[in-house]
Amino acid sequence: MNIILAIPFLYFYSSRIKKGGSIFFNLLFEWIPWLILILGFSKYNFLESIRFLFLSYIAFISLYEIGYIANDYFSINFEKHGRDRAPISVNKKNIIFWILFRVIIYFLISNYLPFGGIYGWNILYIILLIFFTLHNLIKDLQLKSITFFWLALLKYIIPVVFIVREESIYPLLLIASLIYVPFRFLSYLESKNLLLMNKRKTVNFRTFYFSAPIVFSVFLIIIPNSSLYFSLSIYYALIILVYFFKSKLNF
Repeated sequence: MNIILAIPFLYFYSSRIKKGGSIFFNLLFEWIPWLILILGFSKYNFLESIRFLFLSYIAFISLYEIGYIANDYFSINFEKHGRDRAPISVNKKNIIFWILFRVIIYFLISNYLPFGGIYGWNILYIILLIFFTLHNLIKDLQLKSITFFWLALLKYIIPVVFIVREESIYPLLLIASLIYVPFRFLSYLESKNLLLMNKRKTVNFRTFYFSAPIVFSVFLIIIPNSSLYFSLSIYYALIILVYFFKSKLNF
């Protein structure tokens, strides 16, 4: 098990997706949208886009999981009512091995990708490490919510931002900051008892939340290079409408 968890993505799966049952959230709200992004707005051909997305995600999750590991085995000791999400008990040698292996994988992929190691790539990953370090060191939950917001934004954009065409970067940021990140932010606040929204998990709330961006997309469609925002706002609305009707039929 120690060796298996050294492989990038498997720690994320074992500690967050598997335990939290969020596989469908990641699939519908992150992974499929990324496929839509690279298939419709990539600056590379189809096969290159798929390959670069896979490798870019592995590079990203390799470093992102280091933040999870630090949180689960160190920061939790200083948190009040922190959730124990560490998949197994390990010693410091195991943790050091996991981290070093991920760093090696990250640099190997960075050297292979055509955009790995460029100025923007390096800057974004430095920013990611800064926010994750702050998130794990800060004890005040209200301050941690700020770093969580930025971590959620970076988690959404980093795997695809260097694959999409340059004119699609700002619409990508708009999608992340108006649709994806606020929803995750509300969930985080509620999980830390910083927010009281009794209806946030209801079908009606989620349907209204993910349908509302379509109204804004009607305006943006007249602006050049806004088709990415329009496409993904439609996608999220369709997903949530399927969820809405399924829930009503089950009822």
